[in-house]
Amino acid sequence: MTNSALRFALTSLAALALAGAAALAGEGPASGATEAAASSPPAPRTLAYFANYRHDPTLMADLGMLMDACQKGHMTHVIVGLFHCDWLNRPEGMGACVSLNGLYLDDPTLQPLWEAVRLLQARKIKVIASFGGGGVGDYHHLLDPAHPEWYAPLRAMLRERHLDGLDMDIEESGNIVATKNVRRILKKLRRDFGDGFLITSAPVASALTGGSNISSGINYKKLMKEGWFTWYNLQFYNGFGDVLGGAYGSPDYEAVLRANKDVSPRKFVAGVPTSPASAGGNYHALSALTPKLRELAATYPGFGGVYGWTFQEAQVEGQLDPVGWMKGVAEAVRPEKDSQPETEEASMRSPRPGSKSAAPLYTFHALGAAAALPTAINANGDVVGWTTEDGQAFLAPRGGAMRPLGTFPGGHGSQATAVNASGQAAGWSDDGHYDVRAFLKEGSQQMADLGTLPGGSQSRASAINDGGEIAGWSFTSDALAPHAFLRDSAGAMVDLGTLGGAASQATALAPSAVQAKLAGWAQDAAASWQACYLPGDGTAMKSVLFSAKPQASQVAAIGLIHDDYLGDSNFMAGWALMPAGFDAFLWTAGSPVDLFGTRIGSQAAATAANAKGEAVGWYLDGRGACRAFLVSAGGQVMPQDLNGLMENPPPGDSLMIATGINDSGWIVGQTLGGKPFLLVPMSERNS
Repeated sequence: MTNSALRFALTSLAALALAGAAALAGEGPASGATEAAASSPPAPRTLAYFANYRHDPTLMADLGMLMDACQKGHMTHVIVGLFHCDWLNRPEGMGACVSLNGLYLDDPTLQPLWEAVRLLQARKIKVIASFGGGGVGDYHHLLDPAHPEWYAPLRAMLRERHLDGLDMDIEESGNIVATKNVRRILKKLRRDFGDGFLITSAPVASALTGGSNISSGINYKKLMKEGWFTWYNLQFYNGFGDVLGGAYGSPDYEAVLRANKDVSPRKFVAGVPTSPASAGGNYHALSALTPKLRELAATYPGFGGVYGWTFQEAQVEGQLDPVGWMKGVAEAVRPEKDSQPETEEASMRSPRPGSKSAAPLYTFHALGAAAALPTAINANGDVVGWTTEDGQAFLAPRGGAMRPLGTFPGGHGSQATAVNASGQAAGWSDDGHYDVRAFLKEGSQQMADLGTLPGGSQSRASAINDGGEIAGWSFTSDALAPHAFLRDSAGAMVDLGTLGGAASQATALAPSAVQAKLAGWAQDAAASWQACYLPGDGTAMKSVLFSAKPQASQVAAIGLIHDDYLGDSNFMAGWALMPAGFDAFLWTAGSPVDLFGTRIGSQAAATAANAKGEAVGWYLDGRGACRAFLVSAGGQVMPQDLNGLMENPPPGDSLMIATGINDSGWIVGQTLGGKPFLLVPMSERNS
């Protein structure tokens, strides 16, 4: 340690001691902005920035990886974002409100996230909401003293979602975006949530060194000295900072400390991009980053820690590996706590990308060069889904290229979620006014708006069967309570109700209704979201019965099993959120639920099923890597990693998630590199 570093370390220890004393004395806002004092400097934080939230089947895999990193002790906090003022899909007639990446907070699509938040908090992980970012005008609403109505929905969101803190990501400028107006909101937050509530901010690093400040009207140094913020999540990227040493003249972490000598390093968390795509510049591979983080943690007592922008995009050695990235960072800044051996699940072999099994069963086919997520495949081999770069629904006819399905007139985006044997595709599109409606697309005809349940403003379609029936969900006259619906081929939409709670969602239709016609999940009387199904006779929704009730569960698909003696029976596949995280399940009415995910890896979920007794989905192996699996209904055959069943694996890539399977065993999904794939059984390789 150099003499200057030693002097800074002693100064930092003194600053920590004084801050702790101020907190214990309850002096002004600093008492709420300072974490508990300790006899020795606290360990550096490691934060997972769960931003750019994806509301599609890959969300479950993202959440599974987040839970896996939590279980392995790689993170201390999770920041969820991005929350916005009145952004995109506000239900018609609503006043000022807060949304999450364009989705209304009670959208059923977001429910897995809220359930995961509760589970993270039960494991002592602090969950913080990231509000703003992207310069979209959130703070021109929130900070405007002439429009105080914008604070109430922000406060309601924090309370109703039981979040532990707020990260203010202010990327705007102008007369309204000023220090005095920020201070006014901070006073309200501290008044309403108390001293234990975490309030952070995410300025660019150069704003703390006298350089560029994209929120130029805010004096971050002054607000820090006044003690309002618990810490700063500094952005060392996009040319505003470089944690490894000032590339392009950008300040490094030490420059921030030199410019703020009277502030403890505990107040500064270093934010770094996790992949080349995460931020426009200053990206460093994990192997180059960790030595510097190790040096910072050793040199500066009370080093604030590190966050990665973003968790879902994190790479290790050029491969998507969020769990591995968090592991590497945690071991660098907390080596005595996070050094643990790698483990492999003994129950299932997990081939590395490019490896082959002894007896390949499938041939691999790329569905196109564009990044896309297939969601379903019909009996003819037609595939639907959406492109992930621009959010447009597509249909790829058997053997053909992906072609766009379009949107409603004036719409911005669409997603296709299901396709039947006739080639009818269902899904959802916005209508140009940011209301989302379920659609039906037939051939070259214009996309048909399926409407909503009475009084509703939004709807989505999740499934369609060969008879033209469509299932999904719709808001009702109660904008806070979406309900599952079944629409018959004549166009009549029926409200299917709930399990005694306020809301429900239909996600699957049976290929042939025996015990079950439709399934999904719904709130029970205790407001818990639980897997449910509509019996074949069309009576009221029933619960899927688990021996130990999960925190939440969902049926993702209904399949069919044929027995020469007992006849046909439906089985349901999905996921259950248990104390350890996401677990895949298979269930036939009258039989015990088979939770088989623990036979695969640390987290798992089933996503699709067919009428031949097969189901597919994703799981995390012992290293935390996400991989696609295949299993037979009832679990009589051990789940198999699809990466080991290909004759011609994709070079340098692997199968991350399987999202659809037809009765011929053709499987679609997405690779780790974000590309759509099709697996065809070798018995049909010439078809």
